Amino acid sequence: MLTTRTVACAVVVALLTAAAPAVITAQGAVQLKYYYPVGVSGPLNKLMTEMVGDFNAAHPDIKVEPVFAGNYVEAMAKAMTGVMGGNPPDVAVLDTPELFSTISTAPFY
Repeated sequence: MLTTRTVACAVVVALLTAAAPAVITAQGAVQLKYYYPVGVSGPLNKLMTEMVGDFNAAHPDIKVEPVFAGNYVEAMAKAMTGVMGGNPPDVAVLDTPELFSTISTAPFY
């Protein structure tokens, strides 16, 4: 039986693998900005920080920068501000119903 942590790790890895566009630095490492709706304290933040750290350690050519974006409403606002300003996150965990408003207003390329 899969644990919650295993499933969460699989979801994060899938999201990070599918992330685009990625920025390549002078050292050749791919930089990914990752927004997620977890506050800066508590057990979910600890779990997410561990998962991102594990991913970064296992993939030295990829550097994920976790961005603690607040609750789902705040994370959506932060992501949409980035999209509309031309600097979207590479990966974002958002509330599913908000997907349609994102698609209808965001200039996806």
